[in-house]
Amino acid sequence: MNRFAFVKNGKVEAIFDTESLASAFPDLNLISAGSNVQCGWIYNSQTQEFSSNAPSTAEKDLLKYLKRAEAKNKIIAWVAQENVARVKNGTWTTEQLISLTQDAELKDLLDDVNSLSFEIAANKITGLTNELLTSDIKAAWIEKLQGYFY
Repeated sequence: MNRFAFVKNGKVEAIFDTESLASAFPDLNLISAGSNVQCGWIYNSQTQEFSSNAPSTAEKDLLKYLKRAEAKNKIIAWVAQENVARVKNGTWTTEQLISLTQDAELKDLLDDVNSLSFEIAANKITGLTNELLTSDIKAAWIEKLQGYFY
């Protein structure tokens, strides 16, 4: 009996022990696999070989920072939306929001977010001295960043 691996993004997601599946679904990325190939293995399409090797630390770090890069704009947009909402509901004035955007500590914090240094940014939040940034706001910002530490 032939075995086939369903490969997605270079990783074996499922193993099938039937050739009829491969012929029934020719558009699926099913690849003939030996008896030892397991879910989670890596498939190198250039060499057409399976490997049980786990990703290296550098590969894991790259994946982490790619995820953070995707999250960065979400975080910045969320902070901006929250700040604008405070102006709209009368908590802050437009002038206060403008002054906050010029705050050197906040700019430094945003530099950390932009460089994907979310842990450093989260640590700096508690030390922000701008009077507009209440403990509730700081806690919400820290929680948002922590959600993307990976």
